[in-house]
Amino acid sequence: MAAKIIIASAVGNTRILIRKMLENNNYNIPREVSALQELLQWALVHKPEVILFDINLLENQKQCAAALRSLKEALPDTHIICLGAHPEKTLIVAAIQNGAKTFLPTPIDEKKLLNSIQSLL
Repeated sequence: MAAKIIIASAVGNTRILIRKMLENNNYNIPREVSALQELLQWALVHKPEVILFDINLLENQKQCAAALRSLKEALPDTHIICLGAHPEKTLIVAAIQNGAKTFLPTPIDEKKLLNSIQSLL
């Protein structure tokens, strides 16, 4: 069975592009979300192996850290890959310290995305 991945991004085009990349490589995308509350809700329902989490969903480092901690507490076996365009280095460090396995810049490089996911599964 294909790994389940939830895509969380406020940018519709990013969600569409990532979905196509993943579906073309036989991953199961049970849900795309555009807000943190949706992510928390649907992650608990679907219990994905991986969450692709666009840090641009949040306003600051404190919110990012709190959201990642909440996800890791609720779903300790789920791997989180953070995404973002031009993030501050402190935000990337905070994401890793609070549960993200890695960080990928957007726009997404398909090969890097697939390699990151495969290394976690």
